Amino acid sequence: GYIELSAEAGHAAVRATAGRQELTLGNERLLGPVDWSNTGQAFDALRVQVTGPRERVRLIGFAAVVREYDRVAATGLDPRANEGEDRDHGFFGLIVEAPRAQLFLLHDRNAAYRSFTGVDRTTVGARAERTLGGRVRLEAEGAYQLGNQLALGGVGPKQDIGAWLGGGRIAWLGPPRPLASVGIGVDWLAGDANPGDTDHEAFHTLYGTNHRFYGFMDLFLDPAAQTGDRGLVDGIGDLAVRLSRDLTVNTAFHVFRVTERPAAGGRTIGSELDITVPYALAQGTLLQAGYGYFRTGAAAALAGLGREGTNLHWAYLLLQATF
Repeated sequence: GYIELSAEAGHAAVRATAGRQELTLGNERLLGPVDWSNTGQAFDALRVQVTGPRERVRLIGFAAVVREYDRVAATGLDPRANEGEDRDHGFFGLIVEAPRAQLFLLHDRNAAYRSFTGVDRTTVGARAERTLGGRVRLEAEGAYQLGNQLALGGVGPKQDIGAWLGGGRIAWLGPPRPLASVGIGVDWLAGDANPGDTDHEAFHTLYGTNHRFYGFMDLFLDPAAQTGDRGLVDGIGDLAVRLSRDLTVNTAFHVFRVTERPAAGGRTIGSELDITVPYALAQGTLLQAGYGYFRTGAAAALAGLGREGTNLHWAYLLLQATF
């Protein structure tokens, strides 16, 4: 549940939301509701949004508690004995949004993930998109992370964080019919050649909806963890063909490589082909079929995907109704 208050002042509108809520940033690469999973993702947060005239620019600020570390049950007669760690895991953000661009600053305070604790991490970045002549769509984005963390649950070294992410897309929007679009792109996430030293150089995708980006088979829902912090390079090609007003065939092809070469073997994790076919049964009702095929490469074992040359298959059928 949440409480929402709104007001207008001149040409600006202010809206404040407090309570359990979804948070979204741009294309959801670093922050989103993860609406593909069974449970989704929401935050206990205070969010304030200021919208300018004609909604051309929005300024959004939020503060969320991701995890409370203090123990719930009282211990003895001393109230201080009920206190665990003196800081909760907080997540804060400041976002400037325009119709085709975002600037953002995100900060994790006292976070914990995998074997890392005491993570104080700041992520700054930007994203922009533009359509030229109604036919060519361009997208570019980048982010950089800095801060520090403790490795191995606090018994390892204190590490300085310095990691980056870059991505770009270019697409041609049809005609000629039945072509709907064809595009290429790349996502490049920094990796760490020596994860055990005092520098941490692997980019963390925070609270993003990773299903949107690194293949629909969801083999890279946490790219840093699933590459042993060696980073991920994802080369992408996609094609959409509209067979009728209600039927479209979408295909996407990914080639995955680690950013930093492992001690032994090659850098290619594998390649993935995704085919999705949505069909509009009626207004608000969609039937969608999907198939994914993954062929492992020389670095597949690093990502826990077995030996080189292994074939992986996945398929689904989805009925979606909107009321």
